[in-house]
Order: sequence, then C-alpha cells, then structure tokens
Amino acid sequence: PIAKYSRVSISATHSISKTFTLGRVPLWFLSCYKNSKVITTAPTYRQVVKLLWGELREAHKKSLIPIGGHLTSNELKISDNHYAIGFSPKKEAGEDKEQKGSSFQGFHANAIMIIFDEATGIDIDVWKMAEGLLTSGAIVKFVAIGNPTIRNCEFFKCFHSPEWHKVYLSCFDSPNLIANNFTDTDSLIQEIEILRGMNDEQRLDRIENYKKPVPYLLSAQWVLSKALAWGIEHPLFRSKALGKFPLDDEDVLVKSQNVENAMKRDVEIGGSDFRFIGVDVARYGEDKTVITEIIGYKHVRSEVIVKRDTNYVSGAVIRLLNDSLEKHRDTIIVVDATGIGSGVFDQLSEKQDENKISNNVYLYEMHYAAACKDEEHKDTYANVKALMYFKLDEDLKENLDLQDESIFLEETPTLKYKFTSAGKIKVESKEDYKKRTGMDSPDHSD
Repeated sequence: PIAKYSRVSISATHSISKTFTLGRVPLWFLSCYKNSKVITTAPTYRQVVKLLWGELREAHKKSLIPIGGHLTSNELKISDNHYAIGFSPKKEAGEDKEQKGSSFQGFHANAIMIIFDEATGIDIDVWKMAEGLLTSGAIVKFVAIGNPTIRNCEFFKCFHSPEWHKVYLSCFDSPNLIANNFTDTDSLIQEIEILRGMNDEQRLDRIENYKKPVPYLLSAQWVLSKALAWGIEHPLFRSKALGKFPLDDEDVLVKSQNVENAMKRDVEIGGSDFRFIGVDVARYGEDKTVITEIIGYKHVRSEVIVKRDTNYVSGAVIRLLNDSLEKHRDTIIVVDATGIGSGVFDQLSEKQDENKISNNVYLYEMHYAAACKDEEHKDTYANVKALMYFKLDEDLKENLDLQDESIFLEETPTLKYKFTSAGKIKVESKEDYKKRTGMDSPDHSD
C-alpha cells in the first residue's frame, strides 16, 4: 500500500513487527528516488532513535546491496539533497533533552516521505507542520502507524478520512495465532468458552501448549490470557490485540457508538410531535453560532452562523420559524442565554411581545453554568450542562435520529468530564477542550 498510495494509515496491534517493517521503508524510498528526502518522527526523540531508527540502522547494516551514505543514530545522509532524518519536533527540551525548536519547515524535494511512528501520541501541531510539506513534490508519501489506544487524536481522524488508505493489523495477522487456528473473533470466543470450562491447572496447561512458531511476534498465549482477563470488548484488548480503536475513552460524555447508531436511525415525524429549536450563541470571535432544529426525535437541520451580531442571530431564528413548512407546529425554542446569548433571548422575547412570533412558540432561556435544582440530579451533576450532556447520550442511544454529518463523530464523542471536589460530574470548559484537542469549540454538540 505504501508504494501505491500517497497517504497510508496503519492501525496495528503490538508485537506484530510494525516497527521492524517500517524501519526498512525509508531505505526503499531513498533507493528508488534520486535526491529524495524522508522525515520521520515519534512522540519523543528517544522513541525515534531506539525504535524506528534502531530498525533502520540494523537494516542498513544487513542490506544485501550496499546502500551507502553516512549513517548516525538519527540520520542517513547520501548527499546534501538526498537523506533521511528522524527527530521529535518539540518546542521545549524534555527530561531526555529532546531537540529544541525542531520543525518540519525547510524540507522540500521532488520526492518526499513523512513517517509518523507511534502516531497516536504525536501532537496536533506536528501534524499541521507535516501537512505543510505535502503541498509540493511530484512524489509525496505520508505514512502514519501506531497502536490505536485513544480516539481523541489526529491519528484516529485518518481512519475517517477518504484521503487515507487504511490498513489494520490485528492479532489474527500473527503467525502464532494462525498456527493455532485463531483467525477471527469467533474462534477466540469459542476458545474462551473452552478455557472457562476448565479448572485453573487445565487452563494453564492448555494455554502453555499453544504453538509459537515465531517467538518474537504476538503470541496466542498472551492474547488468550488477556481475553480472559479483560474481555474482547475491553478498550485495552481492542487496541493491543485486535488493532482497533476503543469504542470510547473512559471519561467521555457521549459514547461514539451512540452517535453512530443515531446516524443510522430513521425516525418518522408524527403529526403531533413538537418542534425544538436550540440556539447556541457564539461567545468568541472564532466560535460559531449553531441553530439546530429537531422535530420529535428527528434532527432536521443545523444552521451555522459565523461572526454575526445578536440581531442577525435572532433574525435567523425568526426566519426559520416563519419560512419553515412546519411553522404551524408547536415549537419550543431554547437559547443558551449565558453571556452574549442573553441578547438573543431578549430580542426574541421582545418580538414575541410584539406578536411577531406566533403564540404556538414557547421560548426558554438556558444557563449551562446554573446548578441543578431538582432533588434527583443536584447531588450528581455540577451544573445543567453536565446533566444535559448525559441526557443527550441517552437520547442518542435510544431515540434520536441524527443527521449523518461528520462533525458529530469528530466532535461529540471527544468531550470529556471530570469530578469536582464534591464528587459531582462537570463538563470540561470550551477553553480546555480547544486546548486539549486543537479543535474548534464544540458548538454543534452544545
């Protein structure tokens, strides 16, 4: 795939020889393309030198056809314009004295390859810098490989982008599992049932006697032991054995599986269903105002407004009310009235007092930061926002028909929560979310 496609993302279980193989890719590229350049990176400089470049140095030494060039711990220089280099582009030195101020700037060639090893842990800024190198060159290759441990990273996005060719390497690709006829999850489940029917001594004896023709690769012993301990749906087993991303991070508000299920759902609108219009008003220059319309449990539309004042936003809500074929349907409008949103709510209230908004419209203001007052929820959730997000997760799981828009999978399952000192659930702030993810404010979710 790397020879055929410009971008290849490889989600791999551990101990499947991914670094061994990838360490030979730069040598292939340099040998095939004159005056080519290969830039490799990993989350830390130590990982660069010991992992990928450790394999590269070994392959260079054992090559049947001498490759030549001057080889150091992290650079193979054939000429000034023909080389491979590995580094970790950190802005500040870490405890292991990583290179300071390194970046991808200045690397340009007719044939260029970028390799991200352990791609799950590579910072979003590094991905952005790497993209800057892909704008020129007749031959451009971008390879990202890693163990799929978390969803909230740039590596995960590769597997939902049509630009990337996807490769999945699971435990079933290991010759040690193939030798024992473990070729899919069904065969694992059957073996687990057999093992659970045994006493401890019988179970250990059976596991120890699995065939292991290639000792240095992932073994059936390890896979079955972890399957018994964790279960095959456990996030660790999914990533480390099956080579799949976990269904969700443990501390996310909304489960990604619930979002995906809601996108597949097809709900019919009933004649007596209420219409709901939610208005999340932008607070800062880069954030977006999003107006969302739901009828019954069917998400009908979302309208995005960028850098407009409150008059424009309230006008957009009124246009939606009056222009829609559903204008005679009983409608509930909820406005996030914290901060600037209070102006939108006040303007809509004035229009309703002037009878410019139909009397079948019910207007409510929402304050996300307000404490939950009802007895059922006040001791569990720190504020209304936390309660509403957990309710959203329930609706996505059971009822809601969500439009199939990529923004919801990109944004909604990445929001996290934490516990206050009083043991109440609290949603991370927009500022913390943007800093952690490098993404825009989660306005569609709000």
